[in-house]
Amino acid sequence: MQLFRHAVVSLCLGLASCSVEKASRAATPTAFLTNSGADRSGSLSRLPFAQAWRAPSADVSQYKHIVIRPVSTAYLPRQTDRKLSGRLARKFHASLRREFSSPLCGFYLTESAAKPGTVILEAALTETGDAGFVAFEARVRDAATGKIIATVADRRETRTAEEICDEWSRQLMEATNKELFPRVKRGASSPF
Repeated sequence: MQLFRHAVVSLCLGLASCSVEKASRAATPTAFLTNSGADRSGSLSRLPFAQAWRAPSADVSQYKHIVIRPVSTAYLPRQTDRKLSGRLARKFHASLRREFSSPLCGFYLTESAAKPGTVILEAALTETGDAGFVAFEARVRDAATGKIIATVADRRETRTAEEICDEWSRQLMEATNKELFPRVKRGASSPF
């Protein structure tokens, strides 16, 4: 277990620390990440995910805005209950939007990828609890170039899939602030 300060892609105002479990077993990456073209060899092991990577050459200080795409279910095994997984994907997406809208987040949530300094967060559920585990993969793209600048993946034993998605959303926002994009700061004119 690791202690993380509660403020990280977002985090930084120094709230209380929280206990985070590492994934119980790393999942085999799906085509969502393996076909992304990103070299994920330089892992960030301090994060509460089984896998986390950021492009070493990325100038993270240039990013101020984030677009969150709907969570994909296209990378789930064929036998997965599509109705249940669709509901979970919508819940995960809403949870991500809520966390990245928080005043603790270093990004401004936007719908427009055309704004300068924007990144796009794309996430996919890769397991939904059928075998006792829930797993996801995410990638962050530079909106202007399409280049992948960060990836994360995790797999956890199921308490409830909804709780895990909420936890991942919070941890992803925090990790973005602290480790993935540590120099991103909202401007002095921020209403937060």
